[in-house]
Amino acid sequence: MNLADMMTLLTLVGCPVAAGLAAASEKAGWFTLVFVVFGVALGFGCSYCVRAVSYLILFASCKQKKIWLSVPLFLAYMFVPMIAAFGSWALAGGLSAWFAKHLL
Repeated sequence: MNLADMMTLLTLVGCPVAAGLAAASEKAGWFTLVFVVFGVALGFGCSYCVRAVSYLILFASCKQKKIWLSVPLFLAYMFVPMIAAFGSWALAGGLSAWFAKHLL
């Protein structure tokens, strides 16, 4: 499993967890399950985006003719998927907390 696939999996698993924890911290009760389902849907969309960006950077790095041109792309491959995965967790948790606070 490479970094792109690992961040895709962590995004898919982490979004429902973040959404459920945020809804539970806002005391949403049984509506927390609705927010977990929302987190699953958001996780699928965000994991698709994380995977697409990760492989785009990886394949662009592999196609470089000069080795010094692939170093910045390799560093981007190391950090951009992590930032995108953690950002999707923050997005899922933030949206769930906001909806639980303002709608319930």
